[in-house]
Amino acid sequence: MKDANEYLRRIHKNELNPKKILQELIFKEHVDKDLYQSFRQWSEDYRINELSKKKAYEGVGDYPDLPETAEEIQALIYKIESEPNLLASGHYISYCINKIPDEDIELEMKKAYSYLGENNNKNLTIKGDVADWVGRKNKGKILVKGNAENWVGAYMDGKELIIEGNTGYLSGAYMKKGELIIKKNCGDEPGHGLCGGSIIVEGNAGNRIGSFMQEGQIFVKGDAGDKVGDHLEGGDVVIKGDAGKVYENKNLIKKYLGGSFDFRGNAKYLGDCMIGGSIEIKDQLYFWK
Repeated sequence: MKDANEYLRRIHKNELNPKKILQELIFKEHVDKDLYQSFRQWSEDYRINELSKKKAYEGVGDYPDLPETAEEIQALIYKIESEPNLLASGHYISYCINKIPDEDIELEMKKAYSYLGENNNKNLTIKGDVADWVGRKNKGKILVKGNAENWVGAYMDGKELIIEGNTGYLSGAYMKKGELIIKKNCGDEPGHGLCGGSIIVEGNAGNRIGSFMQEGQIFVKGDAGDKVGDHLEGGDVVIKGDAGKVYENKNLIKKYLGGSFDFRGNAKYLGDCMIGGSIEIKDQLYFWK
């Protein structure tokens, strides 16, 4: 009865042609009996954890009845969202996205999944929030119209990842190339181990920006926390706002830096154990000699 009422509502609002109702019912049955059953078998076979995530993604291809269109993927997502404790389903969804012929894909998420956009090679738009690891090893373009949690764009090796909301810690960790744009704020350690590419934070960022960074650029338009450039090895970090808490004792700052430094200002533990690269804060340049 609930489905029937929904169809009547959509017909009344001219959202659905009555002639298409039978097609939609057949499609729904197909999702329930075939696509969803294949997904459930996969989710039972793979208990997702850090050791199994690679196998969980690659193993999807071993199952029958995978979605063949973006519409089928969306229908499967709606079905998955009716079940509890399936939020690591991004492995499965990402594999299906990468295998269908469509190049431009837009999907709506009512729950926040982990691993969405994994190994992405499409122009993917996600309407809603996402959980950890969105855009892991991304090689295409991803737009998230919401917030993201941790490890956004980790190991990214491609074109572009845009988050319209906030992100958690370790955004852009170990990125190789491409551009990560965070429209609001991000948590601690953006650009940890950055190997290339650019990270742009249009709001504020947390502590340890660019820790262990090797190459690339990090640009923060707002303020930053403490320990900017912690163990920085190479690349450029630019903070347009303030950074950390200020110390008056320059000798104490030099002690933490552990080397020669062109000192024109200070921020708490700025460049701690830094051995290369450059840091610019409020248009003042700090660099390793």
